[in-house]
Amino acid sequence: MTPQALLSLDDDVLSYIISDLTFRDAVTLSLTCKEAYKLSLDPALRRVVLTRSEDQLKSFRTFLLAKNSRPLFVKSLHISTTITWDLEPGDAAAKECATAIADILEAVVNLRAFSCGAMHTFHYTDRRIEQALIALPHLVDLSLLEAGPGATIYLLAKLNARDLPYLTLDIIPTGSAKFDELFGGLSRFPRLESLTVSRLPGIFIRLPDTPRTEVILPSLRELVLHVTFVPLVLLAAAFPNVSRVQLEFARAPNTFKLSPPPLRPEWLQPGWGAVDEVAIDSRDLAMWPLQCRVRVLDLGVVHERHQALAAVGGMRPRVLRCASVLDDGVGFWGMLATTSGAHELRFIEARIHEVVGHRKDEFVCHLGGFRDLTAVFICIRAYRQPTYPRAEALGTAQKLASRNGTMRFVGVSFADGTSKTVNEPIGEDERHDSIWYAVRREDRASGVLVQPMEIPTEVGLRLRDYMCETDYGSGWEERLATIG
Repeated sequence: MTPQALLSLDDDVLSYIISDLTFRDAVTLSLTCKEAYKLSLDPALRRVVLTRSEDQLKSFRTFLLAKNSRPLFVKSLHISTTITWDLEPGDAAAKECATAIADILEAVVNLRAFSCGAMHTFHYTDRRIEQALIALPHLVDLSLLEAGPGATIYLLAKLNARDLPYLTLDIIPTGSAKFDELFGGLSRFPRLESLTVSRLPGIFIRLPDTPRTEVILPSLRELVLHVTFVPLVLLAAAFPNVSRVQLEFARAPNTFKLSPPPLRPEWLQPGWGAVDEVAIDSRDLAMWPLQCRVRVLDLGVVHERHQALAAVGGMRPRVLRCASVLDDGVGFWGMLATTSGAHELRFIEARIHEVVGHRKDEFVCHLGGFRDLTAVFICIRAYRQPTYPRAEALGTAQKLASRNGTMRFVGVSFADGTSKTVNEPIGEDERHDSIWYAVRREDRASGVLVQPMEIPTEVGLRLRDYMCETDYGSGWEERLATIG
C-alpha cells in the first residue's frame, strides 16, 4: 500500500483531524509548511485553552472575532489563572482582560464549558462577563475561580443553564455569608451531579442556629470541599444522595486557611449513613467524624494513626488507599490488621516511602496479616532502588501469599524516592512499570505449595481497576477470576 501524505487527504477528513486537536496544536500544524498554513483552523476551536499571558488572550479575541463563523465552533474555553492571578479591580490590565473575555463570551453562544480566574475582580470591572455567562443556555461545566461570595450568589441566582451538571466554586473569602444564602442558588439546578467548593474557611460561612437547612439537592452525587469547612450534619441534610465525597483541610498551606470555628455537640453528628467512596486526610477526621459505611476509603498520608484506625473500624471499607513513611514506623499497619472492620478489606493500595530505613520486610509481614485480603498493589518509593526489581517483587509476592491464604493477586511498583514524595498519587509511570503476580496454590502431600506466577502488567492493572470499581456483591470473585 502506497503511503499517503497528510495534506493529500480530502478537506473533510483534514477538518475532522483538526477538530480533534487543541487550538495550540492546530496552530503548530499550520506553521509546518505553506500548504498547512492554508488549512482552516476553525474546527480546532472546539476546545480552547489559554495559558500564557494577557497578550495571548487579546490575540485570540482578535482572531476569533475576525470571522463570524468562528465563535460558533467554540464549545470549551479555559482561561488559566496564570493570566488572571495578579489582576486587581481598577487596574488597566484588569480592564483590558475583562473587556477581551466579555467580547469572547458574548460571541461564543454555543459554549458548554467555561473556566476562568479573577471572577471577583471582573465582578467590579466589567459586568458584561457575568451577563454573558447568564445568557449561555448550554453550559454543562462551569468553574468560577477566585470569585467573591457576592458574585457567586448573584450568578447562581441568574444562570440560564438550568441543566448544569458540573460546578466548581473557588471562593475568595472577601466577606461572610449565610450557608443557605451562599448555597441556596444550587436548588435552581435539578441535574447538578458534581460540586467542588474551595478556599472558603468555616469562619466565613455563617451557620444556622440549628443543623437544618432549606437547601436540598438530591441530584448531587460527587462533593469536594477543599479548605472549606461545613459540618457533616449540614452537608448530609443539603446533599443527601452523594456517593463520592472528598474532604480536605489540613493539607492546605496555612496562608490559605483559617481554623474552623468551635461547634456545639449537636453539630458533630456523623452525617450520611452510607457513601460509596470517601477521600479524607486522617488529620481532618476530628473535624469531619465520618462513621458511614463506605466501599472505598482513601486516607491520603496517614499522619494521625489512631484517627485513621478509628475511621477504618467505623466505615468498614472494602478498598483502602493510603500512604505512609516507613521511617516513621510501621505500627499503623500492624494495628490495622487487628482493627475491627479490617476483616471487610478485600483490596489495599499502598504508597510506601522509605528514606533510609529497611522496614519493607516488616511492612510486608504486617500486610500479610489481613485474613480476608484478596489483592494488593504496593508502590514502594525508596532512595535505594533494588538491583533486581523483578526478584524483589517476586519475593514480596511470595511473602504476602505465604502469610495470607486468601491472597490471589499482588502488584508491586518501585519508584525513586528522591523524585516523588509520599503525598503524590501513584503516577502513570509507576502503573506502567508495575509487576503483577497471580498466586497459585497446590496441595502436595497435605502441604500447600504457594507459587506466584507473573502476569502481564495490563492484566494486573485491569484487576486493580476492577477491585476499585466492583460493588463486592454476589459473584464478584468469579468475575475477578475471568480477568486474571
